[in-house]
Amino acid sequence: MKGYLSRVLIVYGGIFAIVNLQWAIVGPSLISCSPEQAGGFVFRTALVWLGCLLAGAAVVFGLSAPVRRGLKKLGESTLSDHELHIVHRRNRLLPLYLCLLMTGMIVVFGAAVHLISRTHIVLPPFTWWIATLGAGLVLPACLFGLLHHGTHLVHDRLYRECRSRSLMHDPAGFRVETRTLGFFFAVNAGLLLWAGAFGFSEGACRVEGVQAGLFTLLGVAGFLCMVWLAAAAHFTMSIAPVKRTAHMIGYLSAGGWSGTARLSVDSGDEVGKAAAGINDLMDRINEAVRGVEETAAGVEHSSRDVSSCADDLMSLLLEQAASVEAVAQTIEEMTSFIKQNALSAESGREKTRGMVNMAGRSEASMRALVDAMERISMASRKIGDIVSTVNEVAFQTNLLALNASVEAARAGEHGKGFAVVAQEVRALAQRSADAANQIKALIEDTVGKIGAGDELAKNAEKSMTGIIGEIGELSETIEEFASISSEQADRVDDLNKSVARMDSVTQRNAAAIHRLSGSAEGMLCSAGTLAGEVARFKQAVSGRFAAGSGFRPLASCGEEADDQEIE
Repeated sequence: MKGYLSRVLIVYGGIFAIVNLQWAIVGPSLISCSPEQAGGFVFRTALVWLGCLLAGAAVVFGLSAPVRRGLKKLGESTLSDHELHIVHRRNRLLPLYLCLLMTGMIVVFGAAVHLISRTHIVLPPFTWWIATLGAGLVLPACLFGLLHHGTHLVHDRLYRECRSRSLMHDPAGFRVETRTLGFFFAVNAGLLLWAGAFGFSEGACRVEGVQAGLFTLLGVAGFLCMVWLAAAAHFTMSIAPVKRTAHMIGYLSAGGWSGTARLSVDSGDEVGKAAAGINDLMDRINEAVRGVEETAAGVEHSSRDVSSCADDLMSLLLEQAASVEAVAQTIEEMTSFIKQNALSAESGREKTRGMVNMAGRSEASMRALVDAMERISMASRKIGDIVSTVNEVAFQTNLLALNASVEAARAGEHGKGFAVVAQEVRALAQRSADAANQIKALIEDTVGKIGAGDELAKNAEKSMTGIIGEIGELSETIEEFASISSEQADRVDDLNKSVARMDSVTQRNAAAIHRLSGSAEGMLCSAGTLAGEVARFKQAVSGRFAAGSGFRPLASCGEEADDQEIE
């Protein structure tokens, strides 16, 4: 993380320099020797201080190297879970390591200053050790608290990374009361030793009044400086996390919700656990809010789809209702046509039955006519026979008249009268024969015509029989058609009733879909209201919580951790 090493070095070097460097300032005022000796004391003390500072900075660089390498790998997404645990533990223990380092550096610096002061008349040796012990108690405690400023962001970043990987972060840490009591015990004891050292030195040193006053003033300044450091360290270590937690709870209780606001988890004590618990609660609430948002969005989308489908279905049902009405009207017309056809078929069936009866009577008359023609033909044949007989009689009479004429010619004068009679008889016989021939010719012509009429009558009878058969078949067909028409009329009536029921169902479906469309619109309004409530729940509070809350959004912290580079 960019600035991680510089923050640690600034805190460590600043605290180490604030108090220890004052020996280089106080020393010349306490030295009763020559200015050359005072300058030598200051120069040697400054060199020792600089050496201790650089040595401590080198150790700080080495102690923070694993954390910096781990953060670099974390930025490159190549940090393993085992390395993440190591980096997290090293960052958590780094303030303790640096406190031990500062304690050692203070002891080394105090011993070096004691050795330097032995060549000069400065302070009694006992004073150095009391002041060193006081600084060794106060400054590491202040360092432990102020180092939270340089490491809490990294601690929070590693904590979030452990959570994202579903790993258990190391929650070990001092309890708040234990840490507070230890901190105040060390600071108070160190400040008492520091004040006692300067009080003892003021009475024991052999300096003039002005120098003693200056020495006291500088001691008080150092005392106040350590008090300020102790207060800042205590605020950074204990009060600031509690204040951030309190502001976050007040922010949530006031109805503010940004969805990304999180507390920094920079310790493993009760405050850190409470912050982690609040973060977990906010994550769950955020997940619930996202679920509600997704549900509301899904309900809104589904409501829009249902409303659109209901509108489309409504239009289709209206079209279907119109089509059903048109079909019903058409079926009614078909019903009337079919009923009319059934009536016509029934009338045709009655007429066909009449035609069948008439054809039957015509057939009987035709048969009677044929029989009469046969009888006439038989009578004509009998008349022909009679005419033949008459013709034979005339022929015989003619022969007899011829014989009589011959006999009269033989008789001579006596037979003239008989010859005249014979001639008359012959003439009558001839006329009878001619009349008989004419009658025969007429009878033969009549018989021929009667035969032709009889043939025509027989053909007419056959035709009439065929016509009667066809009429019978036509009558059966018409009866079947009438029966089918009646059945069709019944089925069309049933179909008309079904169409009427379908029209009623369509109307009920249209009414139900209208109610469904209204329900979908109500659901859409409810989804909009739910989305508005979620938006109002998520909106951040303005003014007093946003300005001085002491917490930071998770996204901004993540961006800061991702964008900063590792030194």
